[in-house]
Amino acid sequence: GASQRAVLSASLFPLEGSKMDGSLIPEFMHLTMRQVRAARQELAEKKHAAEHPLQERFEGVETWDKETIRHVLRLRRREVTSEARLQAGRDIAQRFYEDAHQFVKRVVRMALYLSTAHELPTRYLARGAWNAGRQVCVPGWSQRQNTYRLYELNAQSRLIKGAHGIREPADRRAVDPREVDLFILPGLAFDCAGGRIGYGGGNYDRLLMGARKNAVKMAIAYDWQVVTKPLPLEAHDVRIDWIVTPTRVICCQPQG
Repeated sequence: GASQRAVLSASLFPLEGSKMDGSLIPEFMHLTMRQVRAARQELAEKKHAAEHPLQERFEGVETWDKETIRHVLRLRRREVTSEARLQAGRDIAQRFYEDAHQFVKRVVRMALYLSTAHELPTRYLARGAWNAGRQVCVPGWSQRQNTYRLYELNAQSRLIKGAHGIREPADRRAVDPREVDLFILPGLAFDCAGGRIGYGGGNYDRLLMGARKNAVKMAIAYDWQVVTKPLPLEAHDVRIDWIVTPTRVICCQPQG
């Protein structure tokens, strides 16, 4: 009966001075013992995730295969709250523009990606570029060529949802990849030697085939996405030159 379920809920969700557990008891009064235990397990997992930073749970990634890395990192990334994600994006943009690396000063046009729901936001990088008088372009799907191409993006650009559900400019002003000084690439995992594991589509590898050899390739990432040991890469995988996280700027390639 109800009294038995109340005792059950109280035993499975002990108050222990916690307002959170006490407030949840009425919500679980109607559940069976199995359901209450499952719910408590979910709460315990969330509490564990909150108390143990992602860095501590992302060890040994360099020994995994690519698909495992992609699967696990997507799950890890979803744990980041929207507030933390936006703050990380702001911190990355601030570090990028305030750290006076020579390659940043030489950038006239940069290509970046329009971030999706769980990706680090790129809006702050774009705003900083526009404020500094730099030009910005982003990938957009070309139906005619059946591949991604680069198109100009400015502060007034109207965005539409493209062929793969990714935002892109409605007005198409094509940009030649050879005119781009800096490519900012998305990805799921990176190593300090420039290794990058993306989403598996090879879209940026194809875009970069048309870029100048001296164009800078940069990634933005959470600190926990960067590992010190080499990731499992293949010969055709494009390496990046720099990684910018909320706390550091990492030079991956020897600078001449």
